[in-house]
Amino acid sequence: MDKWDKLEVKLRIAKHERLCLSGETHSEQIALRLRKRQGYLEEPYPNMYVVREWWEQLDPHNQSLTVIRSLGAKHPDWVFCSLSAACIYGFEHAYRLHRGLVHIATTGSTNRCHAPQLRPHYIPASQLHVESLYGIRLTSPLRTVFDCGREYDFVSALPIVDSALARDAVLHDDLIEYCETPKRGRGRARALKVARAADPLSENGGESMCRAVIIEQGFQAPELQVEIIDPVEAGKRYRTDFLWELPDGKRIVGEYDGKQKYLDRAMTGDAHAGEVILEERNREQRIKLAGISDIIRFDFSDIINPTNMVKKLELFNIPRQHPSSAKITALQGQLFGRKSR
Repeated sequence: MDKWDKLEVKLRIAKHERLCLSGETHSEQIALRLRKRQGYLEEPYPNMYVVREWWEQLDPHNQSLTVIRSLGAKHPDWVFCSLSAACIYGFEHAYRLHRGLVHIATTGSTNRCHAPQLRPHYIPASQLHVESLYGIRLTSPLRTVFDCGREYDFVSALPIVDSALARDAVLHDDLIEYCETPKRGRGRARALKVARAADPLSENGGESMCRAVIIEQGFQAPELQVEIIDPVEAGKRYRTDFLWELPDGKRIVGEYDGKQKYLDRAMTGDAHAGEVILEERNREQRIKLAGISDIIRFDFSDIINPTNMVKKLELFNIPRQHPSSAKITALQGQLFGRKSR
């Protein structure tokens, strides 16, 4: 067995363990770099290699987890924080946030970096509460969501915090109290805004982002997951994504179609697509018979273009405290990551 055959075995073992392979000797590093130049390998972090074909099958969330696990094994004293810690905990987050970066906590200088992909975050020793999960050291859930709340924009941060609350990783009152405590660092006000708006009833990251845009554009925050009793079929209930009670007594439901499921199934020739559409129409009819005045439908295009969402909400007279000048950056590709199964 030659040197490359031995490396192939190591690469297969690393893939099975969902890790990157580092060259242990100078000759191994040369061989791995050569295979990278030939297009067979990727190097997501200096001297950490994976087979390109396998790597490209992973979403950004699992790519990040692979690098984090590898670095955790190589540097057992490192403490992962911010988005990297959220990734390990399995909190919902937008894939676009990763950008190939790894976030670690430090109680010292943030100027020394091992690699351009590494982002050190200063956390005072008195506030650095370290936990261990899957053999990886990371900041506590409370500190993790606080850091995400202060470091990312409102629309990106709310899904992370909603998810943490939904998983009972943190308690809402504890999070608000933590954010209200002075000397937590820059961005505390941003984190507090996210904490106050967070709701564990949000079912997924898409709904959280949709609600974040609604709030950021100055509209009244909706109630979440309100049950509507079917007035025709006894015992049947419908859960709504959003519900507004208007001053004139009208009740407006909002529904977020994150995956455009009906259109997708029809386009792929699903034999049951017609049944799905009919079932949804029947659901809407029953909801309206139960006293709901109107139903507003949202999808991801309303998140990346909030002007559309504003027009919809205004047409249905959803109360608006103030117009917002906030701009939402266009988001593309796959959005959300969570704990791999």
